[in-house]
Formats: sequence, C-alpha cells, structure tokens
Amino acid sequence: MFTPKTDNELKSLLEPVRRQLQKQVLLHHVTQYGLWGAGGSALLLLVARFWPIPYYQWFVAALIPLALLAGGLVALRKKPTLLQSAQVADGNGLAQRVETAWEHRESTSSVAVMQREDALRHLRKNLPHIIESIRIWAGLQKKLYATGGLLLASLLLAFLPNPQDGILAQMALEKQAIAQVEKEIEAIKQEAKASEGLSEAQKKRLEEMLEQAKKAVAKANDPAERLNALRAAEKQLEKLRAAEQNKAASLQSLQRSLGGQQSTKSLADALAKGDREALTAALAQMAKAMETLGEQERAELTRELEKAAEQLKKDAEAASSQELEEAAKQLAQAAQELAAGQDPQALAALEASMQQALAEARQSQQAMLAAAQVAASLNQSQMTLASARAAAGNSGSAGGAAAGAAGAGQA
Repeated sequence: MFTPKTDNELKSLLEPVRRQLQKQVLLHHVTQYGLWGAGGSALLLLVARFWPIPYYQWFVAALIPLALLAGGLVALRKKPTLLQSAQVADGNGLAQRVETAWEHRESTSSVAVMQREDALRHLRKNLPHIIESIRIWAGLQKKLYATGGLLLASLLLAFLPNPQDGILAQMALEKQAIAQVEKEIEAIKQEAKASEGLSEAQKKRLEEMLEQAKKAVAKANDPAERLNALRAAEKQLEKLRAAEQNKAASLQSLQRSLGGQQSTKSLADALAKGDREALTAALAQMAKAMETLGEQERAELTRELEKAAEQLKKDAEAASSQELEEAAKQLAQAAQELAAGQDPQALAALEASMQQALAEARQSQQAMLAAAQVAASLNQSQMTLASARAAAGNSGSAGGAAAGAAGAGQA
C-alpha cells in the first residue's frame, strides 16, 4: 500500500538529476552547433572575398542564430529520461539500486518494496553529490575557445573592406536596370496590344518582337549582350517601319493615279484625307457622273482604273501586302464591270477597293506611329541599361579604390 507514495518520491528525487542532465545536453548541443555556425560564418565571409555572393552579409548574420536555435531544438528532442537519470545516479556508487528500483517501480512484492526503500534511502543521502557530479560545462572549454576565435575572425572579415562589394553593387544596379527594362517592354507590348488602329497581324508582329527582346534581355549574361538584344529589336522594328512605309508609298501612288482623272479626283482627295464620309460622298458623286458618261469617257475611265489596279498590284507585291493585293483585285474587277456596262457592280467593287485602301492607309499610319513610339521606348531602355552600367562601373571603381587604400594602410 506504500507503492504509490514510494513511486512518487522516486520520481521527485530523480527529477533534479534529469533537469541537470537536460542542462548538460542543451549546453553541449548549443555549443556544438554554435561552433559550426561560427565556422560557417567565417568560411562564408572568406569565400565572399574571392567570389561575389549576393546578400552574404545577411546569410552571415542569420547563420549563427539559426545554428544556436537548431542546437536547442535538437537538445529538446534528445530530452533525458528518468531511466537515464537513474543510471547516472547509480554511476555515483549506488550499484544499480536506483535503476532496479525504477524498472520494478510497479511491482508490489515485498522484495521489490524493500529494494525500492533501500534505493530511496541511498538516493536521498547521495542526491547533492549526484547532481554536483553532473558537470554541465565539462569538455566544452575547447569548443568555446574555438567558437570565440571563429567569431573574432568573422568580425575582422566583416569589417575589412571586401573587394567583391563593388561587383555586388554593380550586379544589383544591373539587375534593377533589367527589371526596369522588362517592365518598360511589357508596358509597350500592352499599349500595342490595346491599340485600335492596328490590325491583328500588326499587333501580333509587334508583340512577338517585343517578347523576343524581353527574353533576350533576361537571358543575356552581360550588359553588352543586353544592349545588343535591344539593338536587334530596333533592327526588326526598322524592317516593320520600312514595310509600312512601302505600303504608304503604294497608297500615295494610287492617290496620284486616281487624281489624274476628273471623274476619280474626288476619290483621290478622300483617300488623301483618310475620311470615310468624304469617300462615301465621292462614290455617290461618281455614281451620278457615270450615268452621263459617253462611250469614249467610259473607256478612258476603264483604262485608268485598270492602270491604277495594275500599278497597285505591283506595289502591293513589292510591299508584301495581301490587303493591298486584295484592293488591287477589287479595283481591277471594278474596271471589268465598268467595261461590261454593269455600273452598280462596278461601283460596289470600286467602293470595296477604296474602303480596303483607306483602312490599310489608316493601319499603316498607326503602325508607323506605334513603331516610332516603340523605337523611342527601346532607346530609353538602352539609356537605362547604359546608365546602370556606367553607375555600376563608377561604384566598382570606388570600391576597388577603397580596398586598395585599405590594403596600403595595412601595409
């Protein structure tokens, strides 16, 4: 009937031993992990003087606290048990009395009860000596000295000028410039995509060109390659502008061809103005005039339309414009219908051709305007990269000069 009381007393006597063991385990693990953290910090600081390692100061500052925290967590997971405490107690001259008592703590036999009482009597008597024998700082002096030496080396390395800091500053500036350029290119792409005056093909071509430039800038390994990527995009843009200028030249040629005849001069003026209402009014005026045309005038108008259609077809092929080729085909059809005396069909084909030419003129104008804006933005992006490169170069020179001055002072 005395077993529960004996068991509780045994636990209460072993608990101070277990706490002392826990302190020992905690200090040993924290010291060991702190030594590893200090060594890692010193090694990282040393390596960072030969290779540029971004944010190495933050890694160094976080390494030792993280190492100490890891050591504490490991120590908590390896928490000493009461059985281990009993074994430590027996190691101080109790000849396995406490361990045996703990293992048979639930036994109610008279022999077990007597054995526990004997173990408790010896444990009470020797408890202060047992606790004192658990030296929590034993074997840690060398590790503590090594940790202190490594921390001192880390402090020296941290405060001495690092020749790689200038390179890191250069890398940071270039990274910031790249992000800015990518943002600018993305903004240009979105503006081109949202433009109402461009055709889907023109939007797609601009978008693909800008996306290619953005990827090239991101993949480039040095500032020169990034600038070359933007210059390559500018060359593609020049090709786009040249193609649109060829289309505009083709339309101007059509305007001159139509402006040479009195009956089609109003159409040429409407095309020059880019006005749909004026084009509709000119077609209505032409429809009325065609009612009073004689055979000779009709034949002359047919020849002029055929001539304009043939010239527009040549210009469209030179400009690689399917839209203008379609307009030339409709213009030729209008001439055929006019020659056959089918005025309504001729006017319908002529209207379709003029509307196509007018739409293409507007798209070409918008495309050239967009190309000019994109070119200006790309030029600004090049200036951003060049400025970052120049600032980084000045930063690197200043860092190198500071490191050289520090070295001269040490000498």
